[in-house]
Amino acid sequence: MIQLDVLKHLPGNWQIHINDSDSKQRWQTLSFTVDTYPEFNQPPTARIAVARTGTANRIQVKVVANDAENDRISVLWSPQEAPEILPDDGISGWKTLYLTHSGTHSFFIEINDDSTRYPGSGSTTSAGEGFRTLLRLDVTPSFRGDNMIKVTSSNLNSYHGSATKLLTFYRSNSPVYEPSSSWPAPYNGVTPPNSANMHINNIAVLDTSNTTLHSCVRIVKNGMPDNLDGIERFDINFSVLDLATGLIQVADIRAFNTAGALNENFELPDCSGQFDLNTNVYSDLIMVDGQVFDTGFGLSNAENLTFSLTSANAAP
Repeated sequence: MIQLDVLKHLPGNWQIHINDSDSKQRWQTLSFTVDTYPEFNQPPTARIAVARTGTANRIQVKVVANDAENDRISVLWSPQEAPEILPDDGISGWKTLYLTHSGTHSFFIEINDDSTRYPGSGSTTSAGEGFRTLLRLDVTPSFRGDNMIKVTSSNLNSYHGSATKLLTFYRSNSPVYEPSSSWPAPYNGVTPPNSANMHINNIAVLDTSNTTLHSCVRIVKNGMPDNLDGIERFDINFSVLDLATGLIQVADIRAFNTAGALNENFELPDCSGQFDLNTNVYSDLIMVDGQVFDTGFGLSNAENLTFSLTSANAAP
């Protein structure tokens, strides 16, 4: 009966024959179906945000984690420390990692939830010790005197057993940003709403309170990347001269995001706008009162730097 009890927990169609071992006569046949499939608890997903400190031999790291089943998430930075329980938003505090030697440093960060890995009873309620999700962080400091580091993060998932590269980027020491009346933020633009399903993480925004369009513009020529005086991307504030006709004028201009600031998702912001030097057309995705529009403007007066609206369609 022990064997039968085990079969009751294994999905499938089962048929059991009971025979007399001496006469070889079949005494009874039992058939039953087990159609309850176990539901496995999914591991948390996680990524890493990295910031350079003012000291050459250390960086700051923050974990951004999510669990599809809303389980409580904890982060284990090292075996010698107690796990850090993450708040509801899944964002950890900043952790300082020390670079103690030349070359690449590898750090491993465990991300765990507080639920059993798969259902059962007794000793089968969990898969035992070990991580749910493991982040590997490779940090290579530069010794060229440019204050840059290279960071590669991989998600080593216990279900897959393979590495998936999440991000590779360079960060320099970022100066402290000092806001001004014209530039209250380190870069122009806003993160589009999730419902917009944008492929870009930063778009222009129209401030209707002071009729100012805050945009970030890439310089292109015939659709190919270009620059003005060596600068490829600009923050531009446009004054809206006539809201009804869409007449705008350049009011302020500067290089884009010189502070190297990250957005609220700990990503380097994109530039949704572009200005084509060949056609003198400025095109952009602009958020107006929560709705996103795909727009186009033509240069109407090169001396006064005014642009006239040529197209505006609700973004799909």
